[in-house]
Amino acid sequence: MSTGMSLEAQALSVYHELKALLERDDLPPGVRANAQQAISAMWQAVNNLAADYEFLYDLGV
Repeated sequence: MSTGMSLEAQALSVYHELKALLERDDLPPGVRANAQQAISAMWQAVNNLAADYEFLYDLGV
């Protein structure tokens, strides 16, 4: 299934959506913990694609 987006653009989109979710201060603890785990996995994908690079510590992960 193609979205018309490049692989890098789609991975970055998911990564940025997770970053935005983690910026919320109304997340229940379970949701925050799972979003942190998800962004860790997406960071690996984005990093492997050389699409973006930043330290997860800067995001509180």
